Amino acid sequence: MIQDGTGEKVEYFDEVQLLWGSRNQPEGQPINGFQLMREGAQGLLHAPPVAVARAGKLMTRNYIDFDGDGCAYVKASRLVAVSEGDSR
Repeated sequence: MIQDGTGEKVEYFDEVQLLWGSRNQPEGQPINGFQLMREGAQGLLHAPPVAVARAGKLMTRNYIDFDGDGCAYVKASRLVAVSEGDSR
């Protein structure tokens, strides 16, 4: 388990992730507190909570580890915050 501020030091970087897509339901109505969104030509669907969909941005923390050859990779990521952004 990775827990900030305890145990051994783990390298990480924070990154803003933009939510892409348009509302998929008729009139863009949420379903059970989630907003179904369709992204791009591939039509990928994702359903973030309404507050997240409206904010449009997420802040993630990406934890770095190193493989046997010393090459860095992202071992784990987690949501840190919902960032302010344009309404969708």
